[in-house]
Amino acid sequence: MDPTQELIRAIESQTRLLEKMYAFETSWRRRLLAGLLTGLGSTIGVSIVLAAAAYLLKPYADNIFVRDIIERPVRR
Repeated sequence: MDPTQELIRAIESQTRLLEKMYAFETSWRRRLLAGLLTGLGSTIGVSIVLAAAAYLLKPYADNIFVRDIIERPVRR
């Protein structure tokens, strides 16, 4: 087979693959799902970090400065 024909077939194959990938990336369902998962992951991550910070600061709750930092969000 002619090397030029092989190259043309390879380029056409890659073009079809790129078209499928582009269609998948621009799908509104996929983008919606990605947005929901990002929001959920961020919420869970922040919750874990704040819970760990509260747990680590608990022994210092008797300190007046730390007590104000801990109690301020709870009072609101």
